[in-house]
Amino acid sequence: MSKKAIFAIFLSLPLAACYSDQERALGKCKFAAQLKYPESTWQIGYPRQSYLEGCMEAAGYNLSQFQDSCPKDNAIDYGALLPECYIPMGVTDSVIVRAEMWIRQKGK
Repeated sequence: MSKKAIFAIFLSLPLAACYSDQERALGKCKFAAQLKYPESTWQIGYPRQSYLEGCMEAAGYNLSQFQDSCPKDNAIDYGALLPECYIPMGVTDSVIVRAEMWIRQKGK
């Protein structure tokens, strides 16, 4: 493989997935959950959070409360509400988003 091909692949990787897509998907799912279950709470086991997790899964993200970027103090109860507690299902997307979150944490 030529250097130009490798360079083109390297430059296209950030386009495969990014954290802002994850935030946008979560925002849409939160809004849909609130509309569907207006009287429910966000706590685990209640319909609103279950719907949210299912919606994010349908959008291509798994809840992963054990990753470094997910705040440990509220991950047990409200981790599903935080974009940093989700990870893309695809391997390449997952690696890119993890790298982006790591870079964001180092920049703080």
